[in-house]
This record gives sequence, C-alpha cells and structure tokens, in this order.
Amino acid sequence: MRTASYDHGVIPRPLQPDLKTAEARYDAVLDELHAYARFVDEHGDEKGTEYESMSSRIQQMTGKDTSPFNLAEWWEAEGAEVLAFRLSLPDPPAVTLRSDDVRAIVRWLKTTRLPRSGSFAEEFELYLDDYYYELLRKNCSRYDHRVVFGSRRSPDGTRTEMSVEEAVEWLLPSRHP
Repeated sequence: MRTASYDHGVIPRPLQPDLKTAEARYDAVLDELHAYARFVDEHGDEKGTEYESMSSRIQQMTGKDTSPFNLAEWWEAEGAEVLAFRLSLPDPPAVTLRSDDVRAIVRWLKTTRLPRSGSFAEEFELYLDDYYYELLRKNCSRYDHRVVFGSRRSPDGTRTEMSVEEAVEWLLPSRHP
C-alpha cells in the first residue's frame, strides 16, 4: 500500500487535506468509475439508472455530494484516477483562519508544482489545488478566485497577480472595516 504522508510545509496539520482517508477510499471509488464505464460499453445506460446507482454508492463511500462531478465522462476531463482522488478526498473544514494560515495556503497555491510519482500524496499533489481553493472559499467571506489568483493589468499595461501579502490583506475580513 502506498503511504499517504506528505509535508505541506507551513500549512498547519488541521488545515491539510486528509490524504489517509482519501487513500483508503480511492481504490473502491476508482473501481466504481471503471465498472460503470464497462457497464455502459456493454449495455448502455440511456435512462441513467446505473449512473444514479453508481453515484449513490460513491456518495455512501465518501459522504460527498457527487452532483458537481461528471462521473460518466471522466475521460474527457482529467481521467478516472484524478476524479477518483477528488471524490475520495474529504472536504476542507469550516474553521477560523489566521493570517499565517491564509498566507501559507496562498503561498502553497502560488507555488509551481511538477508531476511526481511515488507515494499516494506525491502522485496527487498537483490536484490538491481545488482542496485549498475550497478551504479559502469556505472560510474567507471575501474570497473571489479571479481577484486573488487572476491577473490584472497595471497602469503601464503589464499583467500582474496579487502578491501573497496582498492576497492575505484581501481575504481577511478583520483587515477591512
């Protein structure tokens, strides 16, 4: 079995994704996705009854709402493995974030990562961005992805992004009257 240990740097452990749970669920969720694809190849699913059944089983396994995910056409997106990972990963907590927490999360999101192989956590590290975006969205009332992570045009016409410190200033309501 792959190990789920991975160091997310200065992000406090309670805010880090629960990769042990994700790893424990992963194979069963991936099997459901593959089994559904085989079923559709052999029998079709025009009425969507098998899709609903698969969705229900995955919801029971993960406790997650599957409606935001397209469980049937994963080959057109990131693939079955990434979808199974995203479904297996528990949602981020609703907590009060301190400025150091927000700073660490934004810094993590703004750091470029390259694909790696090895442990479960290393293989899926590139796909933790959604977890951290959701953590900010859920816990920062001013979160707006386009503002915090999008580019903007400066007066001289160059494109820039918010710095980590600017993002912390924007995201923390205590800094704004």
